[in-house]
Amino acid sequence: MRPVWFMSQVLFFSVAGDWDPHYLAMLAPAVAVLVGAGVVALWNDYRSPGWRGWNLPLTLAGTAGLQTFILARYPHWSYWLTPTIIVLCLAAAAGLVVARLNPRLKITNGYPLAAISVGVISLLIAPSIWAASAIWYGGETRAPVAGPEARHGAAAYRSASEADSLRDYLQVNQGDAKYLVAATKALDASPIILNTDEPVISLGGFHGRDPVFNKETLASLVDEGAVRFFLVHGERKNESVRWIQRNCEQVPQEFWRSSRTKKARGSEGKAVLLYDCGGTGTR
Repeated sequence: MRPVWFMSQVLFFSVAGDWDPHYLAMLAPAVAVLVGAGVVALWNDYRSPGWRGWNLPLTLAGTAGLQTFILARYPHWSYWLTPTIIVLCLAAAAGLVVARLNPRLKITNGYPLAAISVGVISLLIAPSIWAASAIWYGGETRAPVAGPEARHGAAAYRSASEADSLRDYLQVNQGDAKYLVAATKALDASPIILNTDEPVISLGGFHGRDPVFNKETLASLVDEGAVRFFLVHGERKNESVRWIQRNCEQVPQEFWRSSRTKKARGSEGKAVLLYDCGGTGTR
């Protein structure tokens, strides 16, 4: 059943349409089970007579080759990880071959056990460092990614935290409004909430497609003074957005966006607009 568990997940991610890379963490338990069971099975075969005993050193060498092939795409990692993995893993595989060919080296003594331990540990070096990279790169919590690409991903997300200027503008001009801002997408609301710890409304759910609020509710929130500012995606057109565009004034982007960027962008890199429903914002 273990291969079925793993293959069903692989099949799903092979044909599924839209998913974030961190969902692949679902494969970890199945991979761990297969690795543990595989090492035990290979070790038992190695200690028994017959051709299957050669599968252990061949598997160690083959897995080292696969890791080398993957690391070749990332030169900054490959130049120091690849030699380490190859030297340790091939030395372990060679030691197992020698132990099997030399009748004076008993299969039951500690020499082969030490060799397989070195081989398995060497194959865990790259995955362990790959996983730990998320710690030292940091910065990405919405869609965490480990490995060489994590640095790029974290930097891209930090550009959204150039919403610092948006946050500052909202806090200066919030007045007596209960909510700092109402955003059409939860993805745009979440960084503001995390950076301010102030109440923020998400009008359209995770991607802004859910009709959580109608125009009557929005009008009531504005009339009561609960909401002054609305953050909307320019291409997103629904009843709520149309009401905001008709009844509120768009705030010039030079008032609230960072001077380092030409155009304010949301959580997915698409243009966002800020509307003021309680008066003309100030600089």
